[in-house]
Amino acid sequence: MKEHGHVLFSCIIYTDLDSCIAHFEKKAKNSYEKHVTANTIFGMDPQTSYRLHEEAYKSKPTELPFMEEYAIELHRKGKYGEAAVLYEKWAEVHPENFKVKALLADCYMNTGRVEMSVENWTLADHSKHRIEIETIIHEVYGRTDQDAKRSYYRNEIKKGHTDFFYDLFYLDLNWESDWWDIGVVNEDFLNTDILLLNEKLDKTSEMYSVIEAYVEIKNPLKTQYANGIGDISSLALSSVHRDPATREYNEILLEVEKEILNIINNSIAPDDSLYTEEKIEKSAAALRIEKVLTTHNLLLNGSPLPPQGKIVADFVEVCLTNSVLTKEQFFKERGAGILKKAAEQKDVELFQLCARLLPSNSAAVPAINKRGWKEFTDERFAWAYLLNALIAKKLDEAELDKAVADFPNSSRIYLIKLQKAKLDNRDLTPYLVELIKREFKRIDSGVGLGASYGTGHNSNPLRLYFEILRRHMQSPTGK
Repeated sequence: MKEHGHVLFSCIIYTDLDSCIAHFEKKAKNSYEKHVTANTIFGMDPQTSYRLHEEAYKSKPTELPFMEEYAIELHRKGKYGEAAVLYEKWAEVHPENFKVKALLADCYMNTGRVEMSVENWTLADHSKHRIEIETIIHEVYGRTDQDAKRSYYRNEIKKGHTDFFYDLFYLDLNWESDWWDIGVVNEDFLNTDILLLNEKLDKTSEMYSVIEAYVEIKNPLKTQYANGIGDISSLALSSVHRDPATREYNEILLEVEKEILNIINNSIAPDDSLYTEEKIEKSAAALRIEKVLTTHNLLLNGSPLPPQGKIVADFVEVCLTNSVLTKEQFFKERGAGILKKAAEQKDVELFQLCARLLPSNSAAVPAINKRGWKEFTDERFAWAYLLNALIAKKLDEAELDKAVADFPNSSRIYLIKLQKAKLDNRDLTPYLVELIKREFKRIDSGVGLGASYGTGHNSNPLRLYFEILRRHMQSPTGK
């Protein structure tokens, strides 16, 4: 199966994912080969992986590796009780295995066995095994949609829907290997998609130029690729697509826009320099990025924005990180245009970019976050809006409950609900239980809890919640 696995990975680079997996699956003739096949494809095709792991386990239910992987498959599907039964059998054979203790803690919490959950979490000894515990949690709850998305985008492009090139290259250049490795470019994917770009688009088109600039900025080593964008002459655009005329907005939303525009217009004194960073020697990366954007007539000095919001946001993030731009400078120059474009195109990423560029102390921040939440049902806006309301002691519990319903797996939002319960002097035990259920799924609620809790996917907050829960369960008042 190892040789066939290499064939599968080669196949998905060029060919439809479903066809590749169907061909690979045919090679699995017995339960052991089905088990290996499922292990290979679980991050690409969770449905087929589940079926093959189930078949392998049911054919040999005492085979420990089959039991282990099928338990994880059940866990992924939210079948916590069934998964716990198999984890318990696994733990009987390997009682020292701390990973199964962590997995059992999640399953027990989700089946109402809270004391057993806390006990197993304690036995997992997070302080000694944090990285391994985070890894096994990711194995259960990590992404499994990227290969399918890439295959879908390529198929649509081949049918003539070339707008999907933006989605395809955004995916290629922001690939999530796991929760901690994002943006590690798969050279084979990128090179193959560049070949498709060269086949389907005129090299003088606006889309081609934007994607060429995007690849050059995000992946400066691209010149190693055969027939890659690096071999193509850069062409500055003589004309660009302009935004359509402003549409009429809802009157309430228009008031929000006016407030933001006023802040933009008054954010920098008339005698301030917009280009103070020119006085500082720029890094090689900044100079390279600046050159690419200037060559392709994008973003800088009033040049057009790329058409798609997530590409714009990624360009801006790269520029801010490398000090090509400052938030204040870009907000002053382009904030109004971005807001207009976001509203006209109903583009959530452009709207999020506008919210990110606003000064944190701006009176418009709550309004734009509330609008982003209501218009796009986007968790980022809801979390920012509710957090600011909590800090300002203006939190509306009905809005908070609406957000919990909108984003049922969000530990970040549920943490605000816990904090509100604490302010109201309620028994925190049921809130901690619900928070822990959610935190297992993404381990990402640590923003604002302190430096040791991290700002990305980090299980230290989960450890904190378990410890607080343990103390509250031991307290006669639950407080």
